[in-house]
Amino acid sequence: MFIGKITFTRLVLSLCQEKDNRELAVVVAVVNSELPGIGEFVLTHLVQLFKENVKSSLNVALFVADLYNHGMARLELVAQMILLLRYFEVPDTIKVLARVHQKTDVRDYLEEKVGVPVYDAFDLDLVMDKYKHRHHLDIDASAEPLSKHEHEWLDAEKWADIQQLILGLPKPEDEPVQQEVLREAPAQAAETQHIVDMTQNEDVDFKKQVYLVVMSALSAEEATHKVLRMRKNARAVVSVLIEMARREKISNPMYGNIGYRLCRLVDQDWRLSFEEEFAEQYNQMQEYETNQIRNIGTLYGYLLASDSLDWQCLAAVNLTIDGSTPSTRIFLQSVFEEMRSEMGMEAVVRRLKEPDLAAIGIFPEALDDKKFARDFFRAINMAPIADLLRARINAASA
Repeated sequence: MFIGKITFTRLVLSLCQEKDNRELAVVVAVVNSELPGIGEFVLTHLVQLFKENVKSSLNVALFVADLYNHGMARLELVAQMILLLRYFEVPDTIKVLARVHQKTDVRDYLEEKVGVPVYDAFDLDLVMDKYKHRHHLDIDASAEPLSKHEHEWLDAEKWADIQQLILGLPKPEDEPVQQEVLREAPAQAAETQHIVDMTQNEDVDFKKQVYLVVMSALSAEEATHKVLRMRKNARAVVSVLIEMARREKISNPMYGNIGYRLCRLVDQDWRLSFEEEFAEQYNQMQEYETNQIRNIGTLYGYLLASDSLDWQCLAAVNLTIDGSTPSTRIFLQSVFEEMRSEMGMEAVVRRLKEPDLAAIGIFPEALDDKKFARDFFRAINMAPIADLLRARINAASA
């Protein structure tokens, strides 16, 4: 039974990657109705396969959507897969959505407005409802490689005998010379091994892990709790959170709420990480699209307005003729608009008048730069801040 489970799972994983295999989903659902343990084992490895290479796993997501239709997987799991596919901009992601909305009003919209065909998989539903077993797995589910299960059950010698019997491999004693070569191979490999740089792969895996943790949470409070349970480097996590906020189509307040909770912790690494990222993000604004710049600005505007960050981080700003760019000015506009929305204009001006903020980047030293900064705040309809700069100009001219 154990070897049969592994063999069956390996076959399913192989076939579901090759093409959109709806009939195979029916077979798996039937097996699951009689042997739910095998069904859960297969589904867990499907999730693991999907996470290992999201960009090439559209067919796997479609397969899991079919398993949802047949009462085996949860809708939450399919939704999480759709979110990941969207995050990595995988083409035809909407097909997965179409697959799980076959008996809703979305069907007509997808077919008539979007042009996505919606097929009826329920004609192939061979399992009665009372025999269906829906497994409560989400995208966090993980599975060890199938090969490890094989070696846990059989030692290498017995497994070699089975391979020989099934595949017709030669017996070890038939090739003594080959065995001697195999014994020497590990030593030779140690001498000639090359160091493989896995930094990029590890970085992608880490980003996916943080993304899954945040997207699987139902609230900012739950997401914060899950992030802390990861026990990862604060700066690395903050960098990913900012990247996620930047990639949203519209500004998502959830990231601001997560940042607020992290910055309020006794561990100051989180607050310092957000402040350090402020300077780094500001210096690379020209690399981002306008919508992405606004998303980051809104995030930091909220964190500053809630006093989650020290306003001294604004020292990284260089609002001068030569030191600013269209991208950084869009960023500053978004920051101050969010602060005005959260605090009110009077509170923002009152805070900027504090002595310890007299030398931050929005108050340049040169007279021409002061006039430039004044005109900037007038242009974005923040006259009270422009008046602060006008007073400095008058004082410098006196």
